[in-house]
Amino acid sequence: MRNTPTHICESLPSYLIIDDDDGLRERVVSALQRRGYPSHGFSSTSEALENAPFIPTRIILDLRLRGESGVDALPTIQHRFPEATVLLFSGYGTVETAVRAVKQGAVNFLSKPATIDEILSSFEGESPARSEELPTLEEYEWSHICRVLDEHDGNITRSAEALGLHRRSLQRKIAAKIQE
Repeated sequence: MRNTPTHICESLPSYLIIDDDDGLRERVVSALQRRGYPSHGFSSTSEALENAPFIPTRIILDLRLRGESGVDALPTIQHRFPEATVLLFSGYGTVETAVRAVKQGAVNFLSKPATIDEILSSFEGESPARSEELPTLEEYEWSHICRVLDEHDGNITRSAEALGLHRRSLQRKIAAKIQE
């Protein structure tokens, strides 16, 4: 069998990126395409399921999409693309969410922001340059804050009340984390 461009492309992983952040989605698609991977992006799972131009071997799925949860969409995606491996990708990652995603069938869970190399290595089951040490108290605190924010749909006032913090204190914690 000759190595024609078609045969070479068939041996490469193909990617669907499902993320409602247009800029991020387009950057990931572009970076993967520059590396030669067939890639296409969508802003929702329903759009991806209906309009995917190929059967992907790998799917990068955002945890929080407008009006839907990536974890909740996993079974539908896996039913439609049973051979694909799914990586859950989120800026709102908690340990609990990561465990739930992997139990639902995701190959890995990766926190945003991440480089293309980190994304690709996550599909190989590698943890991208993460420490093997136990999380610090600050990391546990941030994980808890993210979970409460998620439970209250990002509403700072309601989340601060649930956390027993003043709203301004929570805003300062979030601003400090963003600047890291």
